[in-house]
Amino acid sequence: MSNGWQYEAACYGFDTEFFFDIRSEGQQRAVKRVCFSCPVKAECLTAALEAESKMPTMTRFGVFGGLLPAERKFLSEKGIIKAVRKGEIENVKN
Repeated sequence: MSNGWQYEAACYGFDTEFFFDIRSEGQQRAVKRVCFSCPVKAECLTAALEAESKMPTMTRFGVFGGLLPAERKFLSEKGIIKAVRKGEIENVKN
């Protein structure tokens, strides 16, 4: 999946393993620092939540939109699936 916004991401050009090897808290913090000021964090989070919602049995991996898998699972379970603008999330009820 390729989206134009990905080229604007703070992580563009990073080795993707950096965002998936998040076993230690130190690594999690390092990854989240990259995401913190990313101009397309909302788009990244939206794409991850939408992809994960289409595969309910999918195991979540990596950091997307600055969130760990457990954090995205929580948002998904609460029905929060759409980022509406940078850093802001809209609660969408089904």
